[in-house]
Amino acid sequence: MIGTLFAGYKIIERLGGLSNGVVFRAYDPRSEQFVAIKILIKDMFLTPEKQARFLREAQTAVILEHANIAKLLELGDSRGTQYLVMEYIEGKTFREIIEAEPNGVTIKGFVGIIDPVLDALAYAHQKGVIHRDLKPENLILNKNGVPVIVDFGLVKMSDSERPDIGYITSQGMVLGSPGYMAPEQVSSLPQDHRTDLFSIGVIMYELLCGSNPFCDGSPIKAMQKILYDDPLTLELIRPDLPTKASNIIHKCMSKDPNDRFNHAEELQRELKKAIESGW
Repeated sequence: MIGTLFAGYKIIERLGGLSNGVVFRAYDPRSEQFVAIKILIKDMFLTPEKQARFLREAQTAVILEHANIAKLLELGDSRGTQYLVMEYIEGKTFREIIEAEPNGVTIKGFVGIIDPVLDALAYAHQKGVIHRDLKPENLILNKNGVPVIVDFGLVKMSDSERPDIGYITSQGMVLGSPGYMAPEQVSSLPQDHRTDLFSIGVIMYELLCGSNPFCDGSPIKAMQKILYDDPLTLELIRPDLPTKASNIIHKCMSKDPNDRFNHAEELQRELKKAIESGW
């Protein structure tokens, strides 16, 4: 597919495969800009109704205008294949940051990159939009050192009809990233903005200690641990982290959504307060 035209975009290179499709860097001759184009897996929808509902809900991401959120530019269908076109963000993913810091980033560095992410998440949630696939690969530190959330393409309006687990393929494959899925996603239960808070809790944990608390060899094992196991206390791994901050991150990873924070804004405020008071 490299070098070919797809929906008017010239495909330049593959950026990666995601749980719901494949992402390419592409060139838009109309705007003379590079973009990221995600081509969705063809069997993503069980029914035409689910397909229409997905496109309707994904369209809501167009309303998001925030310095720390990559802009969704276009949704379309090319000969039966759905695709999303997003602002191309050049930089370093949080995955690369984690791999470069196997013992965890510094507390100061952690605050510097996670606070803008929480601000963006709070903004999206206030707009009634949830991400549902937050993971280190979907967080990028751009060339100017600004963190940006990408791939708001599997969004869901928090007030839409039954907030069931994203989309299930005809083979019964759950769309999501096993090490970062909330228990309610794993169990196909209703989801809301607190689902994102679980995922961001896992990412914060991983940034600080260098490893995912649930990943254990296979996606199935990871999902089992998410359902039944509690992560090792972060404070034991990072004694330089204030106890209150450790407790806040663990609260994000509570099995029951009701035990998590109510809003990303509340999480952002409490985390900042806990870390500042510990210095």
